[in-house]
Amino acid sequence: MNIQAHCKFCGRQVNLAIDDGFDTENLNKWVAMAACNPCADARMVLLATEDKIRGAIMGSATALRLDDRGAIETQLREKLTRHTKALAHVVCRYYGQPSIWDVDFVNQLMENQDRTKTVIRTYCEMIRRQAKSPHQVFK
Repeated sequence: MNIQAHCKFCGRQVNLAIDDGFDTENLNKWVAMAACNPCADARMVLLATEDKIRGAIMGSATALRLDDRGAIETQLREKLTRHTKALAHVVCRYYGQPSIWDVDFVNQLMENQDRTKTVIRTYCEMIRRQAKSPHQVFK
C-alpha cells in the first residue's frame, strides 16, 4: 500500500510504501513521522555530531577534576573545532549555503557547556534564516 505524506521537516511530499501485512492501527503515528531522504540523512548526521560534541564536553568535565586544566581545555577546543566544522558543513549543505563556521561557535560552547543544545540550535536557526528553502543542493 502506498500513502502520500509530507516530510515533517521541510514539508515536501513523501510516498510511503507500506507492506500489506502492516498493522494499520498506529498508521497515523508513522505518517506523522515521515521524512524525505535528504532531511532524514541530515538529521541523522546532525544528531550524531551533537552527541559527539556533548560527549567531548562531558569527557573533559570529568578529566578536568583529575588532570591539568590547560591541556584538557586545549584538547576540548580542538575536538569542538573539528566537530563544529563538521556540523557547519552538514547544516550549510542542507540549506544550500556556503559553509559558514567561526571560532565563536567553539567559544560559545566552551563558555556555555551546560547549554550545548541551545548553542547548536541557535547556529542551525541562523543558517536556516539565511536560506530560501531546505536541501537546495539536493534538488
